[in-house]
Amino acid sequence: MKHLFKILSFITILIFHTQCGTETTNDNLLGGSEVGNPPDTITRHVIGAVEANTLSVSSLKYATVDSGCVVDTIVSTTTDEEETTATIDENCTFDLNLVVDKAYSLAFYLNSDLLATMIFKMSETTQSFFFLLSDGEDAVDLGTIIFNFTELTATPEFEPAEQNDAHGDGINDYQDTDDDGDGIPDSEEEDCDEDGILDDFDLDTSTCPDESESETPDTDGDGFDDDTDTVLK
Repeated sequence: MKHLFKILSFITILIFHTQCGTETTNDNLLGGSEVGNPPDTITRHVIGAVEANTLSVSSLKYATVDSGCVVDTIVSTTTDEEETTATIDENCTFDLNLVVDKAYSLAFYLNSDLLATMIFKMSETTQSFFFLLSDGEDAVDLGTIIFNFTELTATPEFEPAEQNDAHGDGINDYQDTDDDGDGIPDSEEEDCDEDGILDDFDLDTSTCPDESESETPDTDGDGFDDDTDTVLK
């Protein structure tokens, strides 16, 4: 009986240590920074404010709407149509936490009705409905938004291009003549799908012509394509 008790005690201790060892292994595998886990997504805040809903700033169409601010929702959309929505708070301010290195448009809604889409100055001579969000320690502050409800547009008090540096050369995008640092001036960059977003920052170029499709060859070099050339040398 005494030997049986010792054997049972040994088995109990063995099972206990086995379970503890298994738990320790699982904890290590599930750790947040161990090898094999994906890196954290880098994001940056975009903040701003809108005015209170008074007759002096509201369009006549929306002057009677019971809302504390001129708009109640802001929606950001990337060039490949990923949306992020934030509610305008009771102080008429907003805060969007967005992934960097993407181009975004910003639109404002009231009671699900689109009131305005924001227009940005990319430089002294260039405007766009999109802005590029680069990495940075501080939030991009758009200031108090200025609305034109007649034209359904909005403009920021502070331009995001002045607070972004796409390739980290120390020159903000508003002043930089080559935002992405590819050696091609911004004024010469192409927009193959003609959506107002330069190709280097456009996440969706699916409607662009297929550059892999070459023109019909001219085998004999006589100036006539093979499919129409009646005499091939």
